[in-house]
Amino acid sequence: MKKKSILLSVSILLVLFLLIWAKPLLTQEKNTVSVLSGVLKLTGSDQEFVKYDEDTGLLYYISETEADENLLTSLPVLKGYTLSDQMGSGYLFTQKENPENQVIVSGTQFSRYYRLWKIPK
Repeated sequence: MKKKSILLSVSILLVLFLLIWAKPLLTQEKNTVSVLSGVLKLTGSDQEFVKYDEDTGLLYYISETEADENLLTSLPVLKGYTLSDQMGSGYLFTQKENPENQVIVSGTQFSRYYRLWKIPK
């Protein structure tokens, strides 16, 4: 009985320590559960980008940090667009057929292994 209570106490302390240690990661984004599900989908697949969320005006994708922004054009939502310019963490994409039609994609670093992308619909 004493061994079980010690094991339970150590387990609770370990979980609390991990939660405190990972707090900045868990509170970085407003919808952490979707981001973490995107991380799981990405690690379980061979895709470069995985869509993890969407709302009325934006699509949210996640990639590994090493993924090149030029690979963004492989996403179905950006087919027909080319990378024109980079402005800080924003990337300007121009439509090939209509150069006046432009889209700005923003990228945010999420931990050192993953990058989050916001793409307008």
